[in-house]
Amino acid sequence: MFVDDDDGIREYLEALAGQYNLTCLSFSSGVEALRYLQEHVSDLPRGYVVDMRIPGSADELASSERIYEFLKARDAQGKFTYFTGCLSTYDVEVQRRTGANVLLKTQQLEELKQFLREVINLK
Repeated sequence: MFVDDDDGIREYLEALAGQYNLTCLSFSSGVEALRYLQEHVSDLPRGYVVDMRIPGSADELASSERIYEFLKARDAQGKFTYFTGCLSTYDVEVQRRTGANVLLKTQQLEELKQFLREVINLK
């Protein structure tokens, strides 16, 4: 599952996943992604790349952390990483609270590819 407000980033992630023959869900809104997860609890994705800061309402801003908490409560976080353009003070706090992995959009392409390979190997 990819969650990012930037169409170009989502398209890039989808193309990259396609190179590994992964089927993916893609959302521009964290609120929409969380709603989807709540409605599909019995069939959750195996991997998650979630933008740390989705602009809009306070609910959108908090949605990345809420997605992680939702998954963790069900022991279903699978492979999860936050994806961000730069680490803000807010991002560092979210990472500290959740302990989730963080990848930078501009610098960590190889790490993202490794993340997708690990998703493939999940049973």
